[in-house]
Amino acid sequence: MNLSAQLGQERYLNSLQFIQNVTDWSVEDLELLDIRSRGTVTRALVPLTDNERRAWEIANYAVMVAALFGIGALWRLRQRAEPPMQLVPAVADGRALRKEVSER
Repeated sequence: MNLSAQLGQERYLNSLQFIQNVTDWSVEDLELLDIRSRGTVTRALVPLTDNERRAWEIANYAVMVAALFGIGALWRLRQRAEPPMQLVPAVADGRALRKEVSER
């Protein structure tokens, strides 16, 4: 099944490249042909040494912990800045609630 999928993709890409080449040839744009003929090159990263990898890992953890502490500090500051909610005393028959409504 994987083989048939690969063949299908290659057939599509070959058709696409054929159309692009025919278009370039028909307009005779040699600069575009030069660009396409260079091909694609994979640019692999240089492998890190164990010390470099360890340093990056520690730096990533340190940034994450600092960000968590920063978020916690901002959350705490916002909580302190928010005024507390005023509670209405609860009375069994509801007289205190009616009294405050009539005062407004």
